[in-house]
Amino acid sequence: MILDVLNQYWIVYGMLGIFGIGVLSRLWLNHIYKSLLKDTRNTETPRKKFLKKLKKQYESYSQMEKGLQDTEAFMKKNLYSQKFLGMTIDGIKRISGQALFLCLLLGLVAGIVGYRVKASEEVIGIHIGAGISCAVVLLDVMWLFNAKRKQEILEIGLFDYIENYLVNAKSEGKEETVLEKQQILKKKVKGTPPRAVDADIQDLKRTLQHSRQAVATKEYVPTKEDGKVVEEIIHEFLG
Repeated sequence: MILDVLNQYWIVYGMLGIFGIGVLSRLWLNHIYKSLLKDTRNTETPRKKFLKKLKKQYESYSQMEKGLQDTEAFMKKNLYSQKFLGMTIDGIKRISGQALFLCLLLGLVAGIVGYRVKASEEVIGIHIGAGISCAVVLLDVMWLFNAKRKQEILEIGLFDYIENYLVNAKSEGKEETVLEKQQILKKKVKGTPPRAVDADIQDLKRTLQHSRQAVATKEYVPTKEDGKVVEEIIHEFLG
């Protein structure tokens, strides 16, 4: 039975299937890196679920008393714990490595078993050659896509997104809040009837003038009631 499996090249087909899975995993990983890096440029409205989650968590940390202490650790924790179709980035990276190992293993095992069951040299050579060829091509694919370099570029892009957009957006939000308060104060002052403001100013002037004259003649001793009157006029004027 084992000889029939070897002669019909079922193991070779299995190796080709594993090889295909390894190549697809690298293509998938490359797509993830590109799409996330592209989404970091959509600063106002990120499209990917990961960027939306990252932005939301950053805003939550920012509202805490201590805020965000280590941006790099925050970014890496979110990136490498994020799942894409149930798999993390590290898990997807391991698929191609496991595929390479399995292709080599199956090719060598098939060659040894074929020698023991007295399979033809051609069959043994095809199995060993297929295993080695799949492993070599997978190595070339892994080198071509260079996942490590693209991972570094993605980390830089995410770090830049947090530091140069989310942090600035938070600062701008605070400035807008201050400006809104100032505008409300201006509207409040503007909304005060002109006659009422003029009357308050005149009362304040008369009180201060009377105090100055009394001090000049050394007949005036300020009392608590006078201080309260001045404070009330100033308070009403300033709102």
